[in-house]
Amino acid sequence: MTDEVEVRCGIGAGALLVLTAALVTTRPPTVDGVALFLAATVLLAHVLDAPRALLLGLTGWALATGFVVNTAGTLTLAPLDTLRLAVFLLAAAGVATERRRT
Repeated sequence: MTDEVEVRCGIGAGALLVLTAALVTTRPPTVDGVALFLAATVLLAHVLDAPRALLLGLTGWALATGFVVNTAGTLTLAPLDTLRLAVFLLAAAGVATERRRT
């Protein structure tokens, strides 16, 4: 079942949701929480193809921005949020693409 890339993408999204719940309850500093989301997103994107890695990167950014940077799931597109979005997307797609080359 986990041979299907769609299942792995769903598992990755579920893992990010669990991370969201943990971070909302502990309220770490914003930089630490975002870094943790980025690390988890990159780790989970390793087993995906590029399109699904981009989807997971977008999910990681949305959860980090909505619950670590802001509260109650509020998404914003301030300059730092846009930069954060680019970093999440590039990192997630980069590891997925790199994995496919080897």
